[in-house]
Amino acid sequence: MKKVEIDTDAFLFPMPMAILGTSHSGKDNFMAVAWITHANESEPMIAFALSTGHLTTEAMTNNSVFSLNIPSSKLVEKTDCVGLVSGRNADKASLFEVTRGKLDVPLITECAVNAECKVHKTVELGSDILFVAKIERILVNQDIRQDKGIDFDKLQSFVLTMPDKAYRTIGEPFEKAWKAGQSLKKELRANQA
Repeated sequence: MKKVEIDTDAFLFPMPMAILGTSHSGKDNFMAVAWITHANESEPMIAFALSTGHLTTEAMTNNSVFSLNIPSSKLVEKTDCVGLVSGRNADKASLFEVTRGKLDVPLITECAVNAECKVHKTVELGSDILFVAKIERILVNQDIRQDKGIDFDKLQSFVLTMPDKAYRTIGEPFEKAWKAGQSLKKELRANQA
């Protein structure tokens, strides 16, 4: 297959959708975010970038604590809305049932997964700030808990793809990680001997 060049600002992977919860000047605020990834294993951390002009960016810079709420596809309308409207102009917390976490961060009750996080490090990138945050606590609805983790089929989380600007649900698992390549691993090792 012939390769063709595309713009370097192309989004290469689907991005998981989440909603950040912060407090600013005594008011709770929520913002949709998709540029997010797991960043560290031994001390669980996440990383994501936010534009410098967002109210959420200001709140996280001032307070250093926030919540990460994982919405199901049933919450797509509210998730999209909190990404379209600024907390400077609207009370986005009024869209949700809100509880408080141990870090005194706002948690969205309707989201089956809530994490309480502390900012560990920031990196200024120009138009954006990269936040690296330590996950202090994760709460999940009992009905989606599976062993020590999450039943993603029951969670029904979704991702954002670009440049088509589409939300997509996560598909069915098709193979087991760390098992799919075992026969090739054996073959490679045999060839090395």
